[in-house]
Amino acid sequence: MRLFLAIPVTGSARAGLETALERWRAVTTRPRWELPGDWHVTLKFIGTWPDTGEARLLAALGRQPWPHMRLRITGLGAFPSPRRPSILWAGVTPAAPLAAWAARIEAVVAPLGVAPERRPFTPHVTLARGPAPGEAAAVLSEWQQPGGAWGEVDADGMALYQTLPDATPGMRYRIRHHFRGA
Repeated sequence: MRLFLAIPVTGSARAGLETALERWRAVTTRPRWELPGDWHVTLKFIGTWPDTGEARLLAALGRQPWPHMRLRITGLGAFPSPRRPSILWAGVTPAAPLAAWAARIEAVVAPLGVAPERRPFTPHVTLARGPAPGEAAAVLSEWQQPGGAWGEVDADGMALYQTLPDATPGMRYRIRHHFRGA
């Protein structure tokens, strides 16, 4: 199974992004939009993991305190860049506590054989994959409209997600376990 650790996007942030998504879909046709129920802030991509090793992973992560955080979803961007977009995303603040969580997760899962992340940690919510450059620019320009942050998420811990096969109707990910905040 393919696994990752993330914070689900809920609350006013999910509602705000769902409203914005209606506008963005009107100006784009190509991107594959993520479903609101699948929105999350990835903390660590684990990758392929054996079913038999899940208990070790849960035990290692379950011994850690994951303090409550209030996150704000704000801004838009594109990876690798707005000129050559492959992913459209919404930003997440505050970044420092999330980066601390990500670093602690790295330290906890490294002894289990999980490869370290090579890219810098950039907290974000993936909204769409595969936009054309012009479509990405149209969505990013929508951010210039009056508004502000999309809303907040009360992060009470994190979740272990499993990536589902493409044939799974209605969702791309499933939460396997919740790690509650301290």
